[in-house]
Amino acid sequence: VTAIIVETSMDGASKDREAEQRWKGEELAKKCEKLSTLIDKSDQDDDHKVSKGELVLAYEQMDDVRMIVDEICGIQDLLRLFDLVESESPGTLSKEELNMAYSEFRDDPIKFICFESHKACKKTLQSMTSTLQAVDNMEQKISEAYAAVGLSEEAGVG
Repeated sequence: VTAIIVETSMDGASKDREAEQRWKGEELAKKCEKLSTLIDKSDQDDDHKVSKGELVLAYEQMDDVRMIVDEICGIQDLLRLFDLVESESPGTLSKEELNMAYSEFRDDPIKFICFESHKACKKTLQSMTSTLQAVDNMEQKISEAYAAVGLSEEAGVG
C-alpha cells in the first residue's frame, strides 16, 4: 500500500514539474514576444535594432512601451541587461539578442549578478592594464630624459 502511495505521489510530482516547465515556456514566449514588440515600437531609425537612447526615449514618451517594460522587468534591469549583452553592433540590440539575454537571465538573478560582476571586473582589469602600459611608457620617457642629459637613473634626483 505504501509503495502504491509513493509511486502515485512521484507520478503526480513529475506531472507537476512538466506542467510548470510548460507554463514557464509559455510565459517566456509571451515575454519574448513583448520584448520584440518593445523593440519595434522603440526603433526610431528602422534598423530593426534598438539603442539604449531609443529605449529610454520610448519608455519616457510611450505609455504602451512603459507598460511592457514595467511588466517584464523594469527599466533599470532592462538597461542593465542591455549593458551585459555582447552585441554584433555595439550600442544596439536586435530582437534576437535581447530575447536571448532575457531568456538566459530571467530565472537566475544570481547568474545575472555574477555575470554583471564578471563584466565589471573585466572592465577594471582592462583599465588597470592601460594604466600599467602608461606607467611603462612614462618610465621609458624618464630613462630617455636621463640619458639625454647624461645622467644615470641610479643617480636620481634629490
